[in-house]
Amino acid sequence: MRSWGTRILLVLVVLVLMLPFIFRAMLVTQPRVAVQSGPTDQLVIMTPNLEAVRRKFGRAFSAWYAGKYHRGVSIEYLSFGGGEIVKFFQASEAAYKRSGTYNVDLVWGGSDSLFSDALGSKYLETVSLQPGVLEAAFPTPDIGGVPLYDSSPGGPRWFGAALSSFGIMYNRDVLAYLHLPEPKTWADLADPRYSGWLELADPTRSASAKAALQVIVEREIETATEQHRPQDEAWARGMGLIRQIAANARGFTQAANELPSAVGNGDVAAAMSIDFYARSQIAAIGCDVRMASGRQPGPGVGPQGSAVAQPGSAVGRSAACVERVGYVEPQGATMVTPEPIGVAKGAQHAEVAKRFIEFVLSEAGQRLWITRPGPGETPEMALQRLPVVRSVYDNPVNFTEFTNPFTTAGGFNTKPGRRAAFGLMDELIVLCCIDLLPDLRATRREIVGSPRAAELDARLGTFPVSQAASQAGVDVHRQMLKGKPEDWLTLQRQWRDQFRDEYRELRRAAAAAGRQAAAKRQTATARSMAARPGVARAEVSR
Repeated sequence: MRSWGTRILLVLVVLVLMLPFIFRAMLVTQPRVAVQSGPTDQLVIMTPNLEAVRRKFGRAFSAWYAGKYHRGVSIEYLSFGGGEIVKFFQASEAAYKRSGTYNVDLVWGGSDSLFSDALGSKYLETVSLQPGVLEAAFPTPDIGGVPLYDSSPGGPRWFGAALSSFGIMYNRDVLAYLHLPEPKTWADLADPRYSGWLELADPTRSASAKAALQVIVEREIETATEQHRPQDEAWARGMGLIRQIAANARGFTQAANELPSAVGNGDVAAAMSIDFYARSQIAAIGCDVRMASGRQPGPGVGPQGSAVAQPGSAVGRSAACVERVGYVEPQGATMVTPEPIGVAKGAQHAEVAKRFIEFVLSEAGQRLWITRPGPGETPEMALQRLPVVRSVYDNPVNFTEFTNPFTTAGGFNTKPGRRAAFGLMDELIVLCCIDLLPDLRATRREIVGSPRAAELDARLGTFPVSQAASQAGVDVHRQMLKGKPEDWLTLQRQWRDQFRDEYRELRRAAAAAGRQAAAKRQTATARSMAARPGVARAEVSR
């Protein structure tokens, strides 16, 4: 029988893991948005969306609500990262059983896997929209094979509110400093020259960061399927590539929306990013007037690259406004997915929540994502997002983007069933890349400097924990969430020790190879000296 001390320790572990998410809602609320005096309805929205999104939709919905229902509405936003949302609900289950509510009406934003796999029927209510709303918004139920809304038999629990894709955001000035070309593929980020010049986000805290890392593994699995290779091999290669990329990271942020500013400020050379984060940052930074060679222009060039009348000057003709920050989506290796919205179980203002969803899916709501700022709005109110309703693209008036994902989507895309089989992928990344980041960086550094660099780096790029083991760990992790953390803590320790031992062995092998190479050089030098006695005597006399 376990001692009382052990039991108390386990209880404290659970409290440390869970309580921050229960109380955070009281600390991160945003100011309420309300219009119109008189009767006022309430709405509480949990979201990782940026402040510009919250403000723009809050104002527009309030005006729409007043006109349609002749009532005011007060919106309270709870700001949570996508990966933290499910942890909040898990930590609040006991309170929900007592009160029948999570004190949240809507969950808005994050990845589709967050809603379909993590929240699902346990934390989300089925929603019946007004007749015709669903059919008008989604004449086809998917994009590139990815569902745009929940099609569960009992009724939908979530609906796509916008579309997202993933790519690489990079700073051209920093790349020039590092003598690196602009990245085109995920594997480019594994180049050792990026060491200390990447920033990543914690996939257990950011749903978008998790989705971006998942697509790397999914692309490997898709390629393996096409080439009739085993899926286990593809899993090992995909997760291994993530480790090689992580070895270049200077650190991991808690939220993906912190990455664009790090790239824009020149603190790092590149980062994985959601498309709209990158577009917004690029628009905010603007461009520099430069020569075609990349030099800053001299006399003869005016603002925005316009030529100043100077007879015989070729400067104006070769100048251009070059964006300091770029964004690329790896060809055939990204995904287009919906960013969902759904009603939380026990919502105290469920009818108002349903009306908010109907507004978001309306023509007026969808155009907010992609149109330029309106009168009185600041530049950051251009959200640079892609609408989820296909018909909106038929009238691209005042758009900031002219990409139609419904015509470009196809070929490779994510598959929810495939992602669901990844198990504890995000937790494994934490254990091998975040918890042991100094070890990982030191290991890669020694590997790169080793005579056996290619061989040892290939070993680092082959993940040692199988996909089956990752999936098997899900049940253990669930027991921890139910207040029984013993087995999960044991499994964490086993995996972390496995990775630590692996890194130690790789460093040992790299060092041994270095010593062997040095010994061979010394032997070769000695033999060369012996073959030339006169030179050897001269060296000795000195």
